[in-house]
Amino acid sequence: MVKIKLKDGRAMVRFARRVIESHFIGEKIKAPGALKRILKSDAGIFVTLRVYPGKKLRGQMGYTSGIMKLGRSLPEVAESAAFRDHRFTPLRKSELKTTLVEVSVLAEQDIVDGNPLKKIKIGKHGLIVRGGGFRGIILPLFAVERGWNPREFLSRACIKARLEPDAWKNQNVEICTFTAETFAEEEPGGKISRVR
Repeated sequence: MVKIKLKDGRAMVRFARRVIESHFIGEKIKAPGALKRILKSDAGIFVTLRVYPGKKLRGQMGYTSGIMKLGRSLPEVAESAAFRDHRFTPLRKSELKTTLVEVSVLAEQDIVDGNPLKKIKIGKHGLIVRGGGFRGIILPLFAVERGWNPREFLSRACIKARLEPDAWKNQNVEICTFTAETFAEEEPGGKISRVR
């Protein structure tokens, strides 16, 4: 995983916001020069949008692995989170002032062997569950925000993968953990902090 400095994480969040804002004026923007080193890396990345101040989910898209350079994937997932998450209507320009932008850069995945209840660390791990041709992904922060224990976290990831809540007990279901570095706005367009 690429180690992200706070200044780079902040620049990535600002860039993601600018990509979304530029959509409304039909303009493509270039990444800031200071981000070139980071954006040449390949890593999994997610952009999450939340409604301020309650932080309710408003959109999320991403890649779990580095299938392309961050310079291409970051703007792509920022636009997708805002305008192509099928769970939500496309973001309206008027919502920009009440939308928080969050960027998570993912580390490599580790397949869980043995009892996953003993391997999952809430606050550190995100989960990917694969089974029956489906996949469910939950970022590390969500388990903390919702107060889930490892069993609840596994069940929610299974449901997201269109499986039964206890499908994680099945040997045919693959469970992977991952870590993520997350940077988020504290208020729309405002101060950006490292979350995890």
